[in-house]
Amino acid sequence: MIAAHQTMLAPQGAPLPYDAEVEYLESTGTQYVDTGVKPDDTTVFSAEGLFDYAASATRFGTRDSFKVASFTFLSVSRGFRSSIGSGSDSVVNSFFETKKNAKTIELDGPGRAGRAVFVDGTNESATSATSGTAFSCSHSFLLFAFNDGGTVILATGSRISACTIVKSGVLLRDFIPVRVGSGSSAVGYLYDRVSGTLFGNAGTGAFTIGPDK
Repeated sequence: MIAAHQTMLAPQGAPLPYDAEVEYLESTGTQYVDTGVKPDDTTVFSAEGLFDYAASATRFGTRDSFKVASFTFLSVSRGFRSSIGSGSDSVVNSFFETKKNAKTIELDGPGRAGRAVFVDGTNESATSATSGTAFSCSHSFLLFAFNDGGTVILATGSRISACTIVKSGVLLRDFIPVRVGSGSSAVGYLYDRVSGTLFGNAGTGAFTIGPDK
């Protein structure tokens, strides 16, 4: 097990704190990353990778409770589902199956199209729920898992090749997957190019590491 949210900070001008960039990190179902960011209505999340729509395969995000301060992208029994905001209209998209294995996802706060979810470049949002009141999440946004009111709900597997989080127009996280070490001792991390910090597995086991770029 890797220590929860293990980080390493590279001083300015110092060598990068990893050995190689890799094509992706993949969860086997017990790993996740805590981004440390608590979304609100100004937040935009974007990710590239491979996201399976099978039930429980893909989970990203956080919520205080059902339809309360929610910023999520999940796969459930009927496909993908996303929820952004609070109140009865917080679900910007109920179940959709148009993308079996999505390669890009984006969640918007008020953004360019109101509260919206984009999958492979297409706005999949329910038209009746693209606006709404301000909200702020109490718990941090997770990758490869879902923060349900402080309880971590893991996914069975998905891949991340790149990921950004913007809040109030400021880029807070710019993640790329990397490895530290080599061979059987290699460990996968997401490296944040904004802070120069490695974000490690906060769960158990070890990420599957894609090939070197």
